[in-house]
Amino acid sequence: MNGMNNEVITIENAVFLGMRKSFDCMLQNVIKKMKNADNDEGTVSLKMKITLAAKADEYGRMCTVPVFSYDTNSEIKQKDKLEGAVMPDGELVLDEEAGMYKLVPLPERQEKMDLTNKEVAECL
Repeated sequence: MNGMNNEVITIENAVFLGMRKSFDCMLQNVIKKMKNADNDEGTVSLKMKITLAAKADEYGRMCTVPVFSYDTNSEIKQKDKLEGAVMPDGELVLDEEAGMYKLVPLPERQEKMDLTNKEVAECL
């Protein structure tokens, strides 16, 4: 009778033994793969679908019979990451006519740092 003995339906019932074994096997495989691939995150999911069907028993009485279908899935997260940064030699300026930003070259920098007193006086 599929391991049934008039119990409340719980995950521990014998009827779910195959499902629990499937989950346990998947759990062990995910952990093994994570250790071998040096991953630090994985998931094991169990999804159960319950369908109620009508079935006649051996005396012709109609009974409601549950059908438990399950899927066990695993996922190991593999993260690959490349980083970089670019700072172009220009500034962002709003082109009001186009309504968009554009990159405009920065004005040339003053290369001469040592100004004479005469040059400083001319700047003032």
